[in-house]
Amino acid sequence: MLNLENNRIDNMSSFNSLKNIQLLRLDNNRLENLNSLSALKNLTRLTVSSNNLTSLDGLENFRMLRYLNVSNNKLKGKLDFSNYDLWLLEDLLLNGNKLTSVSGLELLPDLIYFSADQNNLSSLNCGDVNNSIKKLSLVMNNFKTLDLSNYPKLKELRADKNHLESITGLTEEVEKVSLKYQSKPSAANTIISHSSKASRMRKLALTGGVLDLSTIKAKSSFSSVSQLVLCAMNLESLPSNFCKVFPMLLDLNLNFNKLTTLEGLEGLTYLRQLKVLSNNLKTIESIVMHTQSCRNSLKLIDLRVNPLTKSIYPYVFYDTREKEDDETDGSDDTNEFDEGTTLNLKDYDDIEAFSIEYTKLYTEEGLQTWKDKNWMLLEANSTSEDFIKLRAKYEMSMIVWFSNIVYLDGLKIDSGRRAAEKKQWRKLRKGRK
Repeated sequence: MLNLENNRIDNMSSFNSLKNIQLLRLDNNRLENLNSLSALKNLTRLTVSSNNLTSLDGLENFRMLRYLNVSNNKLKGKLDFSNYDLWLLEDLLLNGNKLTSVSGLELLPDLIYFSADQNNLSSLNCGDVNNSIKKLSLVMNNFKTLDLSNYPKLKELRADKNHLESITGLTEEVEKVSLKYQSKPSAANTIISHSSKASRMRKLALTGGVLDLSTIKAKSSFSSVSQLVLCAMNLESLPSNFCKVFPMLLDLNLNFNKLTTLEGLEGLTYLRQLKVLSNNLKTIESIVMHTQSCRNSLKLIDLRVNPLTKSIYPYVFYDTREKEDDETDGSDDTNEFDEGTTLNLKDYDDIEAFSIEYTKLYTEEGLQTWKDKNWMLLEANSTSEDFIKLRAKYEMSMIVWFSNIVYLDGLKIDSGRRAAEKKQWRKLRKGRK
């Protein structure tokens, strides 16, 4: 492998002496075209991201090439692969350009992964069936419609932040679909209604849209979906047929909505993870009344930043070191770290950034950080009888109700803790009789 990144290489450079090289990295240089590479026919992997390329001229006969990354260049307009003999190409990355159309993908017979995020694409033309493509990533483009009928082996589709009004051609092979942040409010419904053949779909993400399941028949194609992401959809309640449309859910993410109750979850007997961070849940009853079916299966529940929990937990991403620094700078912004405020996430970037940080909360480091913050809060409130009682009642209720819970609001609950809470609950119950 030859790494020539960050070397100010331009079109005048000669590579003729490197005819036998197979792996070449030319990221962050000044190339405007690839004609100077035309002699390197043995290349199997080429990365030329962050240059000044305006075309792929010079790669027409790279028949050994398997991986090509030309992201973050100056490609624009239409890109047609009909004149390229890239017979063995498996991975093609065109992210961060200004392309409006890509065609000729049927002439890339070994292509498995195609990514063209952050372009201006409104069409993806495949003149014939391509049986090799398994992953398509088309995030942040201008698609209004997507016809995927020429990709019968497609397994994973990412088309977040487009303007989709319809999507057709999804086959039973599709396993993962992410269609977040569509500009049309009804896109989620339209997309779902055109996905009837995707009977093997395991993961579906529709964050940022509007959901109406009332038109979907109970005997739907989504009985295979085990992971569902419905963040930031302004949901005040779940549709009455929710568990009939998604009966096999294992992991349900409802963060950043406006739910006042978990009504609609009745019947989800296999649910293992339930994330309802930053909603409007106010009482323990609003939780337990609708989770009878999953009380024994649930391993993780996250109810932080709800009215029910806002006074008994530290702020989710509150960093005590940052606060200490701010307290010494003379400022007096009392609202900056308001622990009683629901997270105010306004747009795609906010939600995506938080989602990444939220995932980190359940890493080993994230769990320890939260444990430390929690300990500090307990220490600070160790003399507050009201706080101690409120916290004890909430945690006992959740741990006893969800009998096999392992993670409650980011805190690990071991078997000893579960047994102790159940024993205390029985003692209190006996005392009331």
